[in-house]
Amino acid sequence: MTVTLLLFARAQELAGSARFTLDLPKGSRAGDLKAILAKEIPSIASLMDRCAIGINGEFASPEDLIDENSEIALLPPVSGG
Repeated sequence: MTVTLLLFARAQELAGSARFTLDLPKGSRAGDLKAILAKEIPSIASLMDRCAIGINGEFASPEDLIDENSEIALLPPVSGG
């Protein structure tokens, strides 16, 4: 299934793009996504443990299923003042 991945902040800088299209296996869950992304976009692998995942504008828990044509957001931790 095809999904759109949006990257923000440091993830966007490391990947060199704010938007990707990914093909995921049917039945993928948000918890599976971090391992998939680390493999597909190695430059952001070091951020995966600290990032939150959003699916279609909502924060996702690891058990949440990802549907075809979903918009996935990878949200790195925010720092600064």
